Amino acid sequence: MTLKKVAKEKGTRQQQAAPINHRLVEEMVEADRGALRDLRDLALVSVGYDTLCRRSELAALDVSDFSFAEDGSGTVLIRKSKMRW
Repeated sequence: MTLKKVAKEKGTRQQQAAPINHRLVEEMVEADRGALRDLRDLALVSVGYDTLCRRSELAALDVSDFSFAEDGSGTVLIRKSKMRW
């Protein structure tokens, strides 16, 4: 309890979560995904990784925000962002 008290008074460094990299996203895509919820989560991770969206930006996306070109590429409209240009 003494160590917890000291840590609370002095503060401790937070441990940062490991980043999601391309290899990890590929492993997720190749993994067995039987439930619809798993497909939804995979889509969110893939879109978030490819667009570098923040969590709030991902949550605000709508199907109408996506547009696709004939060559298979696409664009995503980010309606509201924390970033100032």
